[in-house]
Amino acid sequence: MRSSVFSAISSVFFVLILTGSQVMSVSAQHANEPAPLPELEVFVDDWMEATLADHHIAGATISMVKGGETILAKGYGWADIDRNIPVDAEKTLFRIGSVTKLFTWTAVMQLVDEGKLDLDRDVNDYIDFEIPNTYPQAITLRHLLSHSAGFEDNNFGYTARTPAELQSLQEWLPTHIPARVRAPGELSSYSNYGTALAGYIIERVSGMSYADYLEQNIFAPLQMDSTTIQQPLPEHLAVRMSTGYDHVNDNFSTMPFDLIQGAPMGAISSSATDMANFMLAHLGDGIAILSPAKRTQMQSTLFRVEPRFNGFAYGFYEMDQSGQRIIGHGGDLGAFHSLLALLPEQDLGIFISFNTADAAETVLLPEEFLNAFLAAYFPIPRSARSENPTDQKTLEEAFAGSYRMTRSSYTTLEKIFSQLFVTATVQAADDGVLQTISPYGQKRFYEIEPGVFQIEDGNDLLTFHTDGSGSKKYLILSSDPTTAFEKMAWYEAPLLHLPLLLIGVLLMLSEIIAAPIRFLRRKKDLQPKSKAARHARRLLTSAAWLGTLFIPALLFTIDGYAYGDVNLLNLALTLPIIMLVLNTGALFFLIPAWKQNWWRTTGKIHYTLVVFAVFSYAWFLHVWHLLGWRY
Repeated sequence: MRSSVFSAISSVFFVLILTGSQVMSVSAQHANEPAPLPELEVFVDDWMEATLADHHIAGATISMVKGGETILAKGYGWADIDRNIPVDAEKTLFRIGSVTKLFTWTAVMQLVDEGKLDLDRDVNDYIDFEIPNTYPQAITLRHLLSHSAGFEDNNFGYTARTPAELQSLQEWLPTHIPARVRAPGELSSYSNYGTALAGYIIERVSGMSYADYLEQNIFAPLQMDSTTIQQPLPEHLAVRMSTGYDHVNDNFSTMPFDLIQGAPMGAISSSATDMANFMLAHLGDGIAILSPAKRTQMQSTLFRVEPRFNGFAYGFYEMDQSGQRIIGHGGDLGAFHSLLALLPEQDLGIFISFNTADAAETVLLPEEFLNAFLAAYFPIPRSARSENPTDQKTLEEAFAGSYRMTRSSYTTLEKIFSQLFVTATVQAADDGVLQTISPYGQKRFYEIEPGVFQIEDGNDLLTFHTDGSGSKKYLILSSDPTTAFEKMAWYEAPLLHLPLLLIGVLLMLSEIIAAPIRFLRRKKDLQPKSKAARHARRLLTSAAWLGTLFIPALLFTIDGYAYGDVNLLNLALTLPIIMLVLNTGALFFLIPAWKQNWWRTTGKIHYTLVVFAVFSYAWFLHVWHLLGWRY
């Protein structure tokens, strides 16, 4: 769960930069199990010291468990800079974001354990409103657990500005149902809404609020006294809550406490030591909150698109690497970036969280720590390149193109932010190498076997998957089971739409600039003799002004979208509608302008180009759901 609608974390191919971090080298004695505590603590201290300094992080917290006990729990840096309060692993609370989802899924499995929930039953049977029957297949709890229900991503009204604006799940869920854009069970595509829906099912079946259920069935049994899902925090915990920071221009500034609609998807605040208790319970070493059978089931694979690639367990997502079975969940909320990872075969758990938003790469730091830890303590040899790589032409024909995340919006105005500006391009290079170009740079993948590629600076694998009909091609990354990447048709690709947008805006600007010049030039032979000609120019200039002003108006008003506050946004979205009406009027004057020779040839050509540029711009807005009101 993210508090910002269009944050960099949702960008395409962000996982490509998770691998390849520089780590400490260790001797072979560490290949099978973690080092003893003193050496482990030195490793963590060194990594934290360097990371907090390099990335301008105010504070961090970490806990690690193994063999039924907490082997490390430390705080680093500051929980409150102004009051000189350091981070304390036991006392300081951090927002854990979507790691909250693991508590939701644990609660679901508890109710399955009690026979109150059936994982294969239509979720509509459990709720008092209806998820539309877009596809013949019903959505079940298995689909929610594996994020394969087929919902589009939609961030409209997911946060609140004040506690008074927070709605109950019963109020919020029926009015924020995202469109179903693929059949359930086809692909995993991360869904905040799906988890919030599961939280409401917990309420309906248990007969108590979601918050009360967690308190009575998870927090209290596990003695998680420094954990809450209340928003805002109760007073006795609020005084121990870490401040969230942003780092801009070499200064730390505080960020607000994010208020999340649909709390089951990301509202928990907790300490590192409390999270250690939660990890111990799931490793089977702590207080039992699930039967052994259900605890084992939660850790088993539930859904995978590709057999050898990471998929979803029952709510946990798989992060297997370095020859280790790893399940866990990440969480990002405003300033806070967290990760919980379990290595069941090693009886090992790791929780880490940071309290600062410095730059886009800050959200990757929890995964970078895990990668560094695994490389240091569980090193494995890299796969060898294929001896007979596929030739460049075949690769180009099979895989090259633009790809968008399946975790994106398809029916709302969010489409432009999640599909146009953050797509990635795949190109074929020589020697069986695929090159990906995304907003975060270029990455190269070499072929290790037909159709399977490994990143050059890490262990991440890439392959391609075609749906049952053969009409859609997806790029799958082994490191990220939460989303796939869908190949875009040529007419959807940014290489077509972005130039059209640029040309349209430039031509509209040329009309705006030319208007006062025409007004100031008073030579008789340059003045239109027809009132119709003057009206035509006024219509076109006005349309150009509205089209150009729409871009800053959209950017200025879009912030309210996340809060469900769209009054100003509605006004901004009115501008292109009026633009289209005015430009249609200008179109009617096009033929008379040429027949009656209102202007010189250059003037008539310019008028014509701008008219069609405005229509092209309107078509662009229509394709990306910005022509009209699409939420």
